Amino acid sequence: MRLRMLGALVLMVAMSAALARKPETPPSPIAGMVSQHGFVDVHVDAGAARVVIGVHALDTPLLMVTALPGALGSNDIGLDRAQAGEPKLVEFRRLGKKLLLIQRNTRFIADSADADEARAARDAFAEAVLWSGELLNPESTRGPWQVDLSTLIASDLHGVAERLKNLQQGQHALDAARGGVLVEAAKAYPDNAEFEALLTFAGSGEGAFVQQAAADAKAITLRQQLSFVRLPDAGFRKRAYHPASGGWSVGGFDFAQPLARDLDVRWQGRFRLHKTDPGAARSTVRSPIVFYLDRGTPEPVRGALLDGARWWADAFDAAGFIDAFRVELAPEGMDLADVRYNAITWTHRATRGWSYGGGIVDPRSGEILKAYVNLGSQRVRQDLLIAEGLLA
Repeated sequence: MRLRMLGALVLMVAMSAALARKPETPPSPIAGMVSQHGFVDVHVDAGAARVVIGVHALDTPLLMVTALPGALGSNDIGLDRAQAGEPKLVEFRRLGKKLLLIQRNTRFIADSADADEARAARDAFAEAVLWSGELLNPESTRGPWQVDLSTLIASDLHGVAERLKNLQQGQHALDAARGGVLVEAAKAYPDNAEFEALLTFAGSGEGAFVQQAAADAKAITLRQQLSFVRLPDAGFRKRAYHPASGGWSVGGFDFAQPLARDLDVRWQGRFRLHKTDPGAARSTVRSPIVFYLDRGTPEPVRGALLDGARWWADAFDAAGFIDAFRVELAPEGMDLADVRYNAITWTHRATRGWSYGGGIVDPRSGEILKAYVNLGSQRVRQDLLIAEGLLA
């Protein structure tokens, strides 16, 4: 009897200890990573060359943009240093235990206050799932939703292989074994997140242009930057595009237009520039437009470019905007492809080539978020040759 009582007591004590023991908490998927918090959280595992992001808002549009911090150097192919790709309006959407990156179709819209009218146009045209990844914290209902973004960062988002194919430079395919995520470049900021990858495109190497510019035409290695950018808030006034403006336009087919108007609606690309005193004919501005000149620009060209670009300040001043436009030499270490900075890049190529400009623009309104100018470094030499030929 005593032995039975003793056994029952031992059993009760063991059961009580088991019930009192707390269930083990599963380890955090970002344990041991170096974390940065911002518009999109960034978690870096340097040893495994992995980048995990934390998405704070689902089903919310943002911009995705690519650029080439390390380029090819061929004018004929056009994959220039600091060149920005076409911005895409995207959103993260959850599907079970997966996170999808979906590109919205901005070519066909209904810009209407009626949500049902807007939804009817959106549902009528195909969107695109650009990428998907397994959620690392699928149990989360409030976010941030964490996913390993490494495969997206290290993919050919800029369309390099397609560009080489279209220009008859041979068939090239991304070789994952000869590239990957550059984890030291992953940054989180309040309104954007920046990532970078080393990409190697393996091919036959028979194209004349790639032979002219690449170290090895059979292994073309570039650096690609990927940016996620918060869309600007309300307060920007759209301006209808006029073909005589000399600028570029954004827009698409707007099915909310009145019956007497054309469906094809175009908006002028321009900066947001607000006076501190809106009622004054002349006033300072809340946030001036600042361009940064590439530190790689040599003298005497550097000084000439700074002086010449600053002439635009006179035009702004004449329009009543005081100290609204500035051009400065880029601070040391500035990334000219960073979407936060307007940039003037000194672009080297194997042959002389074009100078051109462009911008990252909000496709909903035409607001310029970043403008860039790529100046061909051999143009000045060519101008000198032309002048000497004329003088002779």
